[in-house]
Amino acid sequence: MAMLEPELQSLLKRNLELTEENNRLIRSMRRMSFWGGVLKVVWWLLILVILPFAAYYFYLAPYVEQFMSGVKEVQGIRADIQSNNPLADLKKMFEQYQASMKAK
Repeated sequence: MAMLEPELQSLLKRNLELTEENNRLIRSMRRMSFWGGVLKVVWWLLILVILPFAAYYFYLAPYVEQFMSGVKEVQGIRADIQSNNPLADLKKMFEQYQASMKAK
């Protein structure tokens, strides 16, 4: 291959420098785009996953605990009613009344 003219040689050198600079810029843009995507995913995870748990823990937990204590109290009253069974006592009193009426 013949020796290139000095002007053509300087143009090729300038073209190579611009191409290398372009390559560095494109790589930098791709890297920034990648980290921007990662940060966006982390941000949405924070908003959609962690924030609701924090809101529950700090704001809703006392109300849920009060509600659950009320539910346990109602369940305890229900268990007392079932164990005492006032209808069975009423039935026994009615049978005693009937027996006393027949005896008279």
